[in-house]
Amino acid sequence: MGYSHSWHIVDPASWRNILPKLVEDSHEIIETANIRVQYIDSRPILDRERGIQFNGSGDDGCEDFSLSNGAGICKTNRKPYDLVVCAILLRAYQLAPDAIKISSDGRWEEWEEARMMVRKLWPGTTMACPWEELEEIGELKVLKAS
Repeated sequence: MGYSHSWHIVDPASWRNILPKLVEDSHEIIETANIRVQYIDSRPILDRERGIQFNGSGDDGCEDFSLSNGAGICKTNRKPYDLVVCAILLRAYQLAPDAIKISSDGRWEEWEEARMMVRKLWPGTTMACPWEELEEIGELKVLKAS
């Protein structure tokens, strides 16, 4: 198994409109995180046409993060680059909450470092959990009360 995040682009037109801004903002996230990321043996791909693609470096990597059109999943196993993955997904949700659906094996509280980074980079922007949290009650999983 492992610790993963997944996403699905549900409004391709809106997504295409924000992708250039998200690519630009991803540069800032990577620089601020100060975590080495790469794609294959080179720099991460941050491109309006090809999207955003990277992994952690060496033993700090797991699965490639590839965010463009469609759907994806990235198992990070909580490696250091997980912070960058979470921050980029949060920024995508801020820019187009109706265009992307996100889920995570983690709880919203576990995204605190990514939330703090996004708040620092874009103060005054709305920050909300991009998925419905489930709460375990015995063997049942129910929507967490707000």
